[in-house]
This record gives sequence, structure tokens and C-alpha cells, in this order.
Amino acid sequence: MNEEKDWRLNGQEDYLMNAQLIRKIYRGEGHEHCVFCWHKFMENADTVGDCSVEGYCTGDGEHWICEGCFKDFVGIFKWKLM
Repeated sequence: MNEEKDWRLNGQEDYLMNAQLIRKIYRGEGHEHCVFCWHKFMENADTVGDCSVEGYCTGDGEHWICEGCFKDFVGIFKWKLM
């Protein structure tokens, strides 16, 4: 993958480089988006369609990352799973 040309990279290194992440089920009202590709996370994802109920997030739950983006960027961002 050529990171310099990947449309999903938009300055996330400022807050996600070397971050500690948790694999977590989304629980909450509304929804969240992957900070890279905008994939949607919802508690009732199985009834909505192209959404996920589980992904990776920062300890404060502020930033979510989908499975695909996690696999693509874990080496670049040097994430650690808690």
C-alpha cells in the first residue's frame, strides 16, 4: 500500500500514532464512524445494513477504527491493543 496516496489518511497521526486501542462493541445512542473511511458503527447494526457493531477504539471511545482500516494501518500507526 502506498500510504502517501491513500485517500483515508488525513492527519490522523496527530492523535492516533502509537495509540492504545480496545476492540469493543459499540454501545450508545446514535452512531460513530471510522476515522479513516467513515464506515458506520451502530448498536443495532444487524438491522441497518452496511454497518458494524464492533471495532477498535481509543480508551476514551472518541476515535473508532473499522476492521479493514485497522489491518491496513496498524503497522504505520504502531497501535497497541489493550
